[in-house]
Amino acid sequence: MNHTEMTYVLTGAEIYALAAVRGIGQIFGLFDEGSFPDSRQLPVVLASLAQKGLIYPQDGRLMADSGVDRLMSCYEDWDIALALYFADESLPDICAIRGGSGILCSEGVLHQPNAVRMRLTDTAGVREQLEESGCLERIPACPPRTAVPDSTEDKEALQNFLTIKIQRRDGECTESAVLIGSAGCCVTDGGELRYAHREGILTLITDALSVDSAESGDILAQGKDV
Repeated sequence: MNHTEMTYVLTGAEIYALAAVRGIGQIFGLFDEGSFPDSRQLPVVLASLAQKGLIYPQDGRLMADSGVDRLMSCYEDWDIALALYFADESLPDICAIRGGSGILCSEGVLHQPNAVRMRLTDTAGVREQLEESGCLERIPACPPRTAVPDSTEDKEALQNFLTIKIQRRDGECTESAVLIGSAGCCVTDGGELRYAHREGILTLITDALSVDSAESGDILAQGKDV
């Protein structure tokens, strides 16, 4: 795969923040009122996240940080590619960085269950750079093919969801799982309901990876053969 200096990989701390459906802005402690800064500040944001141990360069080494090294030791053969699907009426295509990156470049607003909002206000320049580097991939946004709980809140959550794709370092992709907003419903691409989380307790199982969160808030993960 074509990795560039702008390619980053999610660490366990960021996986936990997303998997537990927590406000990214609050977890990172970087954004005023939960808004993502102008994309011209993206290099500064990346550097800040790297210093906090939340992301690290593709070719770099993960620094041990309060249990993250223990969690990530389970991922030593994996890259984690993350795509955020933005909430709007059309659910447009989005751009995600190829190659196991955890950084998203797209227009839109992501509504987290705790009302934290991140807005990418000016991504054109960043997108052009990434397209030129060959590390942008167009991902069609499709609603999950499954029934949802009856409550209005959970139905509305279909417009607010995260997709976590497990990807081997050799580039082979495995089955993805979709986390639907505050409803906490997880479905695979095939539409099978795999878990329902409540109060931040998460159990996620795909064909490639098993992730369980203990009562202490730790996430234990173990890779499986594809």
